[in-house]
Amino acid sequence: MGVICEYKVVLVEDEEIFRRVLPEIIDWNALGFNIVKVVDNGRKALEYLQEEQVDVILTDIRMPVLNGLDLAMEVKNRYPMTKIILLSAFNEFDYARKGIDCGVYGYILKSEGEDEIERYFRNLKKTLDSEIFYENRDIWGQRELFAQYLIKEETTPISQIRDIAKKARLPVTYENCTVSLFELDEKRYLDYLYETEYITQLILHIKNFLISRIELKQLGYVLVSDSTVYVIWNIEKQKALKRLGTIFTDLCSEVQVYDNGEEPQISITCAVGLPGSDISGLQYSCRKAMEALLHRIYIGGGQIIDCAEITSGTCNCFNLPDEEKVAAKILSYILEGNTTKIAEYLEFIRKSFIDFKLTDMSIVTAFVTKVVLTVMNEIRKMRVNSDDELILKSSCLIKTVGFCDTIGCAMRKLELFFNEVVVLLSDNFAQNKKIIVEALEYIHSNYSKQILLEDVASHVNLHPVYLSRLFKSEIRKTFKRVLTEIRIEKAKKLLVSNLDSKVYEISEMIGYEKPRYFSSLFKSMTGLTPLEYREKYKV
Repeated sequence: MGVICEYKVVLVEDEEIFRRVLPEIIDWNALGFNIVKVVDNGRKALEYLQEEQVDVILTDIRMPVLNGLDLAMEVKNRYPMTKIILLSAFNEFDYARKGIDCGVYGYILKSEGEDEIERYFRNLKKTLDSEIFYENRDIWGQRELFAQYLIKEETTPISQIRDIAKKARLPVTYENCTVSLFELDEKRYLDYLYETEYITQLILHIKNFLISRIELKQLGYVLVSDSTVYVIWNIEKQKALKRLGTIFTDLCSEVQVYDNGEEPQISITCAVGLPGSDISGLQYSCRKAMEALLHRIYIGGGQIIDCAEITSGTCNCFNLPDEEKVAAKILSYILEGNTTKIAEYLEFIRKSFIDFKLTDMSIVTAFVTKVVLTVMNEIRKMRVNSDDELILKSSCLIKTVGFCDTIGCAMRKLELFFNEVVVLLSDNFAQNKKIIVEALEYIHSNYSKQILLEDVASHVNLHPVYLSRLFKSEIRKTFKRVLTEIRIEKAKKLLVSNLDSKVYEISEMIGYEKPRYFSSLFKSMTGLTPLEYREKYKV
């Protein structure tokens, strides 16, 4: 790619012989690297990083003061672009596995010869060169133009498209290529809830992840346009689908760090088109992927939708449920205070939409709006004391349902609203407080386990959606926030009382399987990394 650069390396090693020999036996400059600092423990490495920016940390695992894994987590949190490579005298599989969780880039055995180490760093340089290449704004501007061509209805001269492809560092000819696209689920609702910068960072995270897992491995090309990330696979479709399964699962896990526990949850859908040849075939493949994405409306998000597996629906002969009859039945359940019946009936309605493979959300939005207005009109006739609050909540519901992109999201909003109506009409606040106390006791007793809102709801014998609303109405916090705060408070105590425990061990003690996620979360909650907190508050 024509990138010439000397990358800065810090060597962290407690054994003097390796500190002396490693910089000498390898011609680092010929490989494109420069060892700018050699230190004997992780603490000194962190101190150096506060003063100088480096590209690579080559670190031993077992060291005094600060071991390699804890160093990796600190570096990943403070300097996410820096690559961390573990260096060990043993084939310590468990350490290597932990290293992956801590955000480590790679793992080298000290017993490996010079040739193997040189080969490793040659490959690393290609990766670093590629990252510089992919930060070029001009290239991404051209790729956005190419993506816009793929979704255009009108014809663009092939010569013009090929010119854009060259500037975007894309092939000018294609054979048997498939387009897949990645979109955030409930994007319109997320735009309504969050700042633009939040969504921009999330899309950037998705783009960078796909570059690392697809383009840098020469499996395809990544493009972005209007918050949609496109992938042009340069391998046959069946091989692409096989690779995509693992990549998509890992991507879904990656974006969970952006999820704050609110509805809607952060998730992604990937739609896959049919194979096509040449540029016109690429456009055909992209349009097929876009058609497949429409079926997310009834299928739901958070999955891969292959256009080849989609069958046509029968929505042309779909008879919409009578809104007034639906409203009358729901009102009867509200007056009974029967949230279970409400949930069951709305699930029946949801399935009727899904069975007919409805792909027009405007039909669902209009249906929900009319049902809500009809129910509210009947409640007003009853002259309920909480009239004003109900009117406000119903107006908010109608607005938010208009932002929903799936039937599932709209029906969850509707169920949540009717549960709130039941609560407001029942005036049973004392019972609600008792439920919250019982729920908090359960969380305090089980925070170290992989507990979900559904587990707590089952313990207090409530619907999860209803319990979620109680958390927000009674203590002004989500379940996820409550669980996180309890875990982080416990982590604080463990960090200063169990000085021998590693950060990843404390992460596991409080219920987080991935130490890197715990470390990021801890910093977002306290302003300090776990290690910084331990150093500041230890006795």
